[in-house]
Amino acid sequence: MLDEADGIRCMLMRGGTSKGAYFLAEDLPQERSERDDLLLRVMGSPDERQIDGIGGAHPLTSKVGVVSRSEGGDTDVDYLFLQVVVDEPVVTDSQNCGNILAGIGPFAVERGLVEPQGSRRRCASAW
Repeated sequence: MLDEADGIRCMLMRGGTSKGAYFLAEDLPQERSERDDLLLRVMGSPDERQIDGIGGAHPLTSKVGVVSRSEGGDTDVDYLFLQVVVDEPVVTDSQNCGNILAGIGPFAVERGLVEPQGSRRRCASAW
């Protein structure tokens, strides 16, 4: 984990109708209560305006994706979705978010967790 005095790496991305803060799991505290406290501070909760954080004062803009390399053989990354409540000191993993999930692949590529794969396609002219 990075020392908070040095900052915490974070990538802000929009997925569908949601905006989320994406983190590498290794950059966050492993203890759940410490992690949740940090995320509340990062988002600016509890405050209905989230004026002192990066949250957007709405449930659609107060979401977090935590990503790590997978230990399993059939998956590349593990992903945890966290909803940071705007006006209460609550971080919950009781639901999921397909919008934030859509950003996990690009985040994993950007942070070097996976290599992009596939062939480069060429357009063939029918002329």
